[in-house]
Amino acid sequence: MGFLSVTAGEARSARRRQVEAVVRALLGAAQNVVAAAKGGPIVVIAGIGAVAVCFAMVALIGRLSGRVETMDEIEAREALEATVPHFKSGRIG
Repeated sequence: MGFLSVTAGEARSARRRQVEAVVRALLGAAQNVVAAAKGGPIVVIAGIGAVAVCFAMVALIGRLSGRVETMDEIEAREALEATVPHFKSGRIG
């Protein structure tokens, strides 16, 4: 017999093992769905809690960072600075 030759019995046995593996995987997936459905409300509550904590931390960090210049204030300051001459070299002209 050659390297790639397989008997009919071996082919059926291999096919049976493949089918059994697929069936086991599907049964396991079905059990996972049932477990997820049972634990769903707890997951939703935990998710809402995590989002609330994140929002609270963003607000806290925003308050602790101090006042931030708005874009309008930055543009007004830059426009004012553009009208005032700057003499980097110390010479006029």
